[in-house]
Amino acid sequence: MAGSEGWRTVHLDTGDVSDKAGLMDRVQRAFQLPDWFGRNWDALADALSDVRSEPGVLVAWTGRAGLDDTTRRTTEEILTERADDREGAFVAVLLEG
Repeated sequence: MAGSEGWRTVHLDTGDVSDKAGLMDRVQRAFQLPDWFGRNWDALADALSDVRSEPGVLVAWTGRAGLDDTTRRTTEEILTERADDREGAFVAVLLEG
């Protein structure tokens, strides 16, 4: 439904990833970030702030339970900050599985 309304949909699947390096690889692919993406927390926050969000972006994140706690929590914080940005609609749905 979101796609039919012009929203960009992103499936971030980290089901077989357990660490920050693996997460950054998945984020880069899911969001189609450039090769020069920095693969650190600041670079992730910057890259997500640059994602065009008009009319909206819907992120479905699956498989986060297998990540180490710090990586999972930090990623959740960055996604929440991006969603609170007020520039366009950016919605992250955190799914189990």
